[in-house]
Amino acid sequence: MDALRAAVADPAVDPAKLFGVRARRWALTQRWRCPPGRCCPASQRYTGVMFDHLACAEMETRVRTAFNKRAVLFSGLWGLLRARLDHDYKLKMDASLRVGPLATYWRPHISAVLNPLAARKVVWICCRACMRAWDGKTDYAARWQVKFVEEKGGKLRTVTHWSKALKGALIRCICANRVTDPAALRDFRHPEGYIYRPEQSDLGSGGTLLFVK
Repeated sequence: MDALRAAVADPAVDPAKLFGVRARRWALTQRWRCPPGRCCPASQRYTGVMFDHLACAEMETRVRTAFNKRAVLFSGLWGLLRARLDHDYKLKMDASLRVGPLATYWRPHISAVLNPLAARKVVWICCRACMRAWDGKTDYAARWQVKFVEEKGGKLRTVTHWSKALKGALIRCICANRVTDPAALRDFRHPEGYIYRPEQSDLGSGGTLLFVK
């Protein structure tokens, strides 16, 4: 937090680059606060594409409870968060402050907390970038990563633009149905037409599940 305050106060630092926004948008909003400040649920605080499609406010109570209890969010400022409480801030995990690249800074701290927490559990990795901030060295029951691709001309192309929206819908499905086995996703149908293809997925230890359109 001290490093973030120092960066914002430094005239040599470009805030648009630091916060990962366009310069024009930063100039229009000039919105930056450093905690402590008012808290609200992280599921309400984060309003990016993935959270818009996760639609926490529209979840049934049991589904929202499952998400709040089981989801772990990676944060550039706080390291790890449950979905319950968060302050108003903006700081990406791939930013760099005087402490160095944040993913590198957080890696030993996050690993020390998350490895025991994930031990002997089924873990879903829905943000591949978070693996830069976590060594992932624990004894899982299973660990699954997800990937959305489009099939054109017999070739598979990774989806980038809609990836967060698709993952938000998938996380909602996992929480609603308490999915631990990928086989339970055979009936998952995303409105955009993506379906789970086990025959094209890597179902080995720490494998990647492929969702194809």
